[in-house]
Amino acid sequence: MYLLKNIIMNKNVNCTPTFSVIIPIFNVEKFLSKCIESILSQSYPNWELILVNDGSSDKSPQICNTFASKDSRIKVINKSNQGVSKARNSGLDIARGKYICFVDADDIIAPTLFETLLPFTKKEIDCVVYGYDRIHNGKLEEFVLPDKRTTDIESTYLDSFIWELKYYNLFVPLWNKVYKRNIIECHKLRNEKDISINEDLIFNQQFFHYIKTASYINLPLYHYTLFSTNNCLSKRVCDPQILLQVSDVIKQTNFQDSSFTKLALFDKFFYWDFLRLSYLNSFLLPQYSRHDRLKIINIFLSHIRQDSDYKQYLTTLGKVKSFIYQWKSKYLIYLYHITYQTIKKYI
Repeated sequence: MYLLKNIIMNKNVNCTPTFSVIIPIFNVEKFLSKCIESILSQSYPNWELILVNDGSSDKSPQICNTFASKDSRIKVINKSNQGVSKARNSGLDIARGKYICFVDADDIIAPTLFETLLPFTKKEIDCVVYGYDRIHNGKLEEFVLPDKRTTDIESTYLDSFIWELKYYNLFVPLWNKVYKRNIIECHKLRNEKDISINEDLIFNQQFFHYIKTASYINLPLYHYTLFSTNNCLSKRVCDPQILLQVSDVIKQTNFQDSSFTKLALFDKFFYWDFLRLSYLNSFLLPQYSRHDRLKIINIFLSHIRQDSDYKQYLTTLGKVKSFIYQWKSKYLIYLYHITYQTIKKYI
């Protein structure tokens, strides 16, 4: 069956693919073949695969070239190591598909992913979100919305849909979504190349600001691989200066409306929680001394006190509590409590 599909696609290499799959690659020879094979095994054949080798020193480049030599839908970009954001951007620069799909090189996708997405792409949906699963401590964990719905989201409900995605750990990743490419190109959206952490979150904040339609598929169609690595990511994640960069970008894209409407306020909660968790997680790393930890929290406090909405945020908090409980939203109650505890503990 795959051979037949491959012959058909090779005869039509100039047609516009429905999906452009972008995989950034850096020293993942152990996982890469399985990842690529999950793309090749798709039941829907009209796609292109862009493999971006980000300066790998293992056998990843050879694996890419071997697959590309056998299937004209596969393109390989070789570049010096500049990080995952620039690698993804290189893929975006040459993508031709109607929709963009990001996949990490150590993960796999369900064989029916593209076929399942197809009805939504025919409706010109701006973004389609789907669930994912992972193996953690020997147990399968699924990340889907609890009410088991697959649905289109009307524009008037997009904000509440985004909050729900954030609450259930479905908003931040790039790899559990497909994005309409003309929106990306129209607004010149790219991954933040100078920021090495939370680049997924930043891209999604920017993209979702421009969309008018979205859909959700309540199936775990992406299979996430959780494994430990000895790289220096943990140090970079908790570098206070990098966190300031990330939080500034989030703030710029997240709070277009500075007034304390219910929408702006709830996004503000998400921003405050990002800062709180990021900085407090720094305390758990053994490389930081007591002096370093005090320095980190002082940077955090000085940063949030510069927020022009900060005083208004504090004075409004009491009114917010009654409003949130009136809405009886589990997500909003949760965000209220973590925000309140942050202020109570550190201010």
